[in-house]
Amino acid sequence: MIMQKRVRRRKREQPKDAVECLVDCVCNFLGLAKHKIFWRQFTKFAIAGVFNTVIDWSLFYVLTGFTGLNPLIANVISYTVAMIYNFFASTRFVFRTTKQKTQRRLFAEFAVQNACGFLISEGLLYVLIERMGLHGMLSKMIATGVVMIFDFVSRKLILEDRPKHRKSCKSKV
Repeated sequence: MIMQKRVRRRKREQPKDAVECLVDCVCNFLGLAKHKIFWRQFTKFAIAGVFNTVIDWSLFYVLTGFTGLNPLIANVISYTVAMIYNFFASTRFVFRTTKQKTQRRLFAEFAVQNACGFLISEGLLYVLIERMGLHGMLSKMIATGVVMIFDFVSRKLILEDRPKHRKSCKSKV
């Protein structure tokens, strides 16, 4: 008697907007079709991140360059304003947010995650500016790159549902 194995097919996700259509075309061209979902999400994260960075850096530049505010204090202000924008971009554009949490809880977890990213950013700025003598904007660029990696991974864990159990695809013969 031959045992038949059950194969669960992944629900094919159709592109929902121009970004997803473009990413799908590039993935198909490069032979990355089975990773489309990841690249769609990462591309949207990058787009939202560009806007977040423009808000953060512009405000940081204005506060330090035109008002003479201390870079560490300016970073608190610019990072907070950018974080509020990024919450809305992340929950509406980038990640499929879990339905098991209220918006208030999601924002609280997002704020804690951002506080961790902020502490990383502040620590790097302190070391790069105060200890190593680098320019404020160069230090801000370096800190942003480091925190970006932390943000993508931690936001994915916080905002999205995770499967509770993954079933093995191996069949017993």
